[in-house]
Amino acid sequence: MSDSTLTKSCIACYESIHGKAVKCRYCGAEQNPKPWNAVARVLKWMGGITAVISLVLGTVQINGLFSDWQERKAAVSQLIEAAALQTDSSDYKGAWKLIDEALSLNPSSLSARQQQMAIAMMWLRNVQVQRSETFGDVTEKLLPTLYLGAVNESAKMSANALTHIGWANYLRISEGAGGLEVEEYYRHALSIDPDNVYAHVMWGYWILSQANRDSNTDADLEMAKLHFSAALDTNQDREFVRKLQLSALRQAHHGSIVQIELIKVAQEIMQQDGTLNQYNRADVFRAMQDIIAPTGSMDKSARTTNQLTLVLPPVAILTLFEWLDYNKQTPSGMLIKARLEELAGNLEHALPYYQTLLNTPGVSSSNKAFAQQAVSRLSALPSADTIEGGN
Repeated sequence: MSDSTLTKSCIACYESIHGKAVKCRYCGAEQNPKPWNAVARVLKWMGGITAVISLVLGTVQINGLFSDWQERKAAVSQLIEAAALQTDSSDYKGAWKLIDEALSLNPSSLSARQQQMAIAMMWLRNVQVQRSETFGDVTEKLLPTLYLGAVNESAKMSANALTHIGWANYLRISEGAGGLEVEEYYRHALSIDPDNVYAHVMWGYWILSQANRDSNTDADLEMAKLHFSAALDTNQDREFVRKLQLSALRQAHHGSIVQIELIKVAQEIMQQDGTLNQYNRADVFRAMQDIIAPTGSMDKSARTTNQLTLVLPPVAILTLFEWLDYNKQTPSGMLIKARLEELAGNLEHALPYYQTLLNTPGVSSSNKAFAQQAVSRLSALPSADTIEGGN
């Protein structure tokens, strides 16, 4: 018998072993396995195959999740950018819808949260309501976001949020709501961020607001002026600061003293190459009219005009009047021009305006009497030519 018949291959490791071996000397596998051992080996192979399949499926699922996450991230980024564009276009409702959609895709997105806060504050600062809605409808939508911002770790962001909560409460109070804090939010904001532009300007506005019934003294005006000055000193969002400052002065109940401040602010804006819309130009003109050329009695005009010229010289007021370019040819406009020219020492320019007023229809009897006195007074004075000829 040859050696080849004395050897065989192991059923497990396939190594060459003795032909009559019951057990492999290499791997220890029994060469005559019992039936259930074969079943066990089959199950073992099936388990391995199942594990491989599970690994493959798991990898596919992870790849799918990663791909979905990337798609969501890209979508959120695009929604944030689109919301920013709509905010810049003053479409706050549209921007809010877009940022809501972004947060529904990724509620933990910090960029989306920050953009939502920016939209809420910008919307409140420029809020306009249609006939079918109220300020309360808008603030109800925005306040939850502002309260979240108020507990932000950033002092500036927290102060901004607190300030706009106060502003939202002011808007609701202006519609008749009661029991709401306003000033406390501004005070809290400034305790966190002493140079917060919005806290200063909104507090100044609140002090002079008609909704703040307890504030109606000269001391209140001085306090409001301090806040407006502090807001301007930050050199941030100056257009909004001036807008709110002018609006506050327009509605304040302080007589000529607040009208003088309004004229002074307008003169500052002119000097800084700023602009005034037609509504603000009309407000400043009316303030000048009430002080310099009231259509009723002129008895108090001398005193209030003197108060104005102590704040601004007549030449500066005259320059402002020309810059306003508003109602200059009306009787009130001509009387303002005449008085300012006279106060500035330009008597030869003032006299023709007074003379024109005497022949202008619609001039009040009080203004016509004042113009007649001025014509008599200025006509009696020697002209510059006469004085030079006498010399």
